[in-house]
Amino acid sequence: MYKHFLSVSSQIAFCSAPVRLDSYNSCQFSCGYCYARARTGSGRDAKLASANAASLRARLNRVSNGIISSALDEFLERRIPIQFGGMSDPLMPLEAKNRATLDIMHILKDANYPYLLSTKGSLLFEQLYIDALSDANTLVRVSFAGCSDELRNRVDRGTLNYDTFLMYVDRLRDKNIKVGLRLQPLVPGQEQHAVDMLLRLPAGSVDHISVEYLKVPVSADRKFGTALLQYFGGSVISWYRANNASLVGNEYVLPADYRKPHLKLLREVCHSRGITFGYADNDLLMMSDGVGCCSGSDIYLRDSNIFQANTLGILRNNIAKSRNILTFNTDEIWHPKGNIAQYLNSKTRIHGVDGQLKDWPSYMTASWEGTWGQYSPSYFLDSIGF
Repeated sequence: MYKHFLSVSSQIAFCSAPVRLDSYNSCQFSCGYCYARARTGSGRDAKLASANAASLRARLNRVSNGIISSALDEFLERRIPIQFGGMSDPLMPLEAKNRATLDIMHILKDANYPYLLSTKGSLLFEQLYIDALSDANTLVRVSFAGCSDELRNRVDRGTLNYDTFLMYVDRLRDKNIKVGLRLQPLVPGQEQHAVDMLLRLPAGSVDHISVEYLKVPVSADRKFGTALLQYFGGSVISWYRANNASLVGNEYVLPADYRKPHLKLLREVCHSRGITFGYADNDLLMMSDGVGCCSGSDIYLRDSNIFQANTLGILRNNIAKSRNILTFNTDEIWHPKGNIAQYLNSKTRIHGVDGQLKDWPSYMTASWEGTWGQYSPSYFLDSIGF
C-alpha cells in the first residue's frame, strides 16, 4: 500500500480545494506534456502501489465522530472538497484489475463527502463506475489537451478519446452526474481547435468547463514528448521565450495579454451554451465563474466549504464584503490550527527565529507579503488588470 495517498496539496497557497487524494502512486498514461510523475517522490520507475481504502474509511469515520488529530483532519471536518486524481489518474488501466479507485468512490459516496474526480480514463463509462458516481457528491472532470484531433492523439497517449467521450457522455448525464470538461493544457496556436471541441459537445452534456494554457517547466525540452517538441520547432523553451513567456517559479508562462483574449472567447462560447467557465491559469483564477477557483466546486458540490485562508481567498472575501481589496483581514476566515508544515516539502517550509514555523497563519501572512512563493495580491490583480 502507498502511505501518503491523502494529503494537503502544495497548491494550498492559492487553491480553494487543497486536499489531494490519489488511489495510485504513479500513472500509466504517457501524456506528452506531463511531468507530474517526477514529482511524486517515487520517481518514474517506481513500482505502482495502491491506496489503503480501509484507512480512508476509518479516518472519515473518526473525523465524523469529532476526533481530530491533524490539520488534514480539520480540512475533512470542514468538508473542504477533495481533489481525487492530483498526481495520477484514478481510472488508468491498472484500476480495471485493482479497483482501488472504485473502493474509494464508494467510501466517499457513503460519507456524502464532496469531491472532484479528475480523469482521462475510459473506465469512467463502465457501469460499475457510473453506479458509484450516481447520487454521489461529486463533479467528474474529464481532461483533454486543447488542440487539433491529430495533435491530441499524439500527446494524450493511452487516454480516453474525445470522440468516445462525446459518444458516451450521456451515460453520465442520464444518471444526473455533474460533468466537467478540462482543456488542460490548451496548446498555444491551437485555440480555434479548442473552440471547435466545445462546439461539438452535445447540448446539456457538460456543466462546467475549465481551461489552462500549457505551462512549460524548465525541464520541458528533456521531458516533453516528441510530438510537442516537433510542434514547437524542436525546443518548447525557445518558442516560449521568443513569445515573451516569463519564468514563474520553475515554469514558463505566456503573457496574460496573449492568454486572456482567447480564454474570453472560450468563456463566451460556454456561456452561450449555459455552461459555467473556470480560468485554470493560476494568475487568472479570479475571473472564473463562482469562487471555487477553476473547478466550480462551490456551484456543483453539496454541503461543502471552499478554502479561503490564502491570498486568493482573502481577495475574494474582501470583494464580497465590499471593502478595500488589499485589506489583510483574516479574522472571519476559517483556517486549520494544526501543523501545516508537515505537508510541505523541505524547500518550501518557513523558518522563524526559534525554528520551523508550523501554523498556517504564518504561511498565509508570508504569502500575502510576497515572502513565501509568488502568490501575493499583485500576482492575481496585475494579470487581470485590476
